[in-house]
Amino acid sequence: MSFAKIKCLNDTFFRIFISSLLFITLGLVILGCAIQSFSFKFHGLAGYALELLDIPSYREFSIIKLGLSVRNIYENPNASEIIFSQFIYFLTVLAIPITFIIILIILWFTPLPRKAQNILYTIAEILNAWSCIDVFVIALIAGVVQIGQFAKFLVGDKCDFIDGIIQDYFYKVLEGHNSCFDVQTYLSEGSWIFFSAAITFFIASFIILKVCRNALNERLPDHVKEFLKKKKNKNNDDRISNISNMNNINDFNSSSNTLISENSNDKKI
Repeated sequence: MSFAKIKCLNDTFFRIFISSLLFITLGLVILGCAIQSFSFKFHGLAGYALELLDIPSYREFSIIKLGLSVRNIYENPNASEIIFSQFIYFLTVLAIPITFIIILIILWFTPLPRKAQNILYTIAEILNAWSCIDVFVIALIAGVVQIGQFAKFLVGDKCDFIDGIIQDYFYKVLEGHNSCFDVQTYLSEGSWIFFSAAITFFIASFIILKVCRNALNERLPDHVKEFLKKKKNKNNDDRISNISNMNNINDFNSSSNTLISENSNDKKI
């Protein structure tokens, strides 16, 4: 923080806010993964049949429980591709975000040599790119909005011949879900905690990575700064020169077109 030339870093309240935000984000991510985040409820005749068979038609999932349940839906749960998918799920949704936040805490609180800071910063950028908290939030929202429509699409017109019977004899039992199969997704309190974690995760990572990037640039040796400055000026000069050359070419083309046009007019006359 002493190297990064950002005015708000001089404000004690801002430093306390970012420091608190880091630990709040870490707690929200862990808590949001552990408690129930969403649930599925099977409705219609299929849901009623499940209850008659003492099979729960309502199931709740946390993010951790969802990952552990993935293999249970396959006939061969020990297949390598299924285990690999489960590994990637836990890696991108849980392990990488938590590791990333821990590295941010180290970068924010620990004075480091520039080389060590640069290594941690590079690792943090890679982990930030592979963290899928925001992706999971979007997937969860899409599931809540679309899964009912998706279920109807899967059933299609296969239940049309019994829908009339269901409406005549089962409308009270099915509580208005007069179809042979329907499924709905509901958000639990854990989802809002995880949504909050995604927001604080974005804010903390954006600010700290920016501060760290500025600090690394300011801690470069003077001869490297001078070289980069000259290179930047040279690139700007080359860009200006290219623009100028393009303008000269356009002017030349315009003049040539004018002369050609005048010659054509003279010939016509």
